[in-house]
Amino acid sequence: MRSAFVYFITFLILTSFITGCAHSSKYRSSLRKATKKGQLYDTQTWNADAIWHATFFSDEFRREFSQEHATLNHLGPIESARWMAKQGEIQSEQWEFFVTIYTKNLYKKFL
Repeated sequence: MRSAFVYFITFLILTSFITGCAHSSKYRSSLRKATKKGQLYDTQTWNADAIWHATFFSDEFRREFSQEHATLNHLGPIESARWMAKQGEIQSEQWEFFVTIYTKNLYKKFL
């Protein structure tokens, strides 16, 4: 009896983990499609002066981002619907990018 209970709990944990990983992999795939990256090199030393990543919040990516946010923050159905509606409003009003830039030197020197 006890071993059946342990097997049942293990089964529940594994199925929840597998379904969670499936959604996360869909989000990561969407993130990879929406993100571009590059480097600017110094012509003398061939060192990277700047490394940048830019993510465009397209309709597809924002939908996956919203679902991932709802899952990670354990939002209920009403909270999740509110969050998705708010993200839909943002998407309809403007285009949004998330840009990161890394430089070895101070930002003022990079400019």
